[in-house]
Amino acid sequence: MLSDLKDKVLTRIVNANQIQGIPSTCFQFYNKMVKGLRRGEFTLVTGASGSGKTTFLSQLSIDFVQ
Repeated sequence: MLSDLKDKVLTRIVNANQIQGIPSTCFQFYNKMVKGLRRGEFTLVTGASGSGKTTFLSQLSIDFVQ
C-alpha cells in the first residue's frame, strides 16, 4: 500500500507537465506554478497579513466560475 503511494507520487513528479488542471484565464503565474486547479487536490495559499491572499482567491474563484 505504501509502495503504491510512493509510485503514484513519483509518477506525478516525473510527469508534472502531463497532469494539467483547469487553467486560470487571469493568472498565468498560477498556471505556471501549480499547473491549474485539479479536482481532489489541496492547494495552500500563504502570505503576510495584507499581502492580497483573499483578493487573489476571490478573483481566482470568479475566474473558475465563468
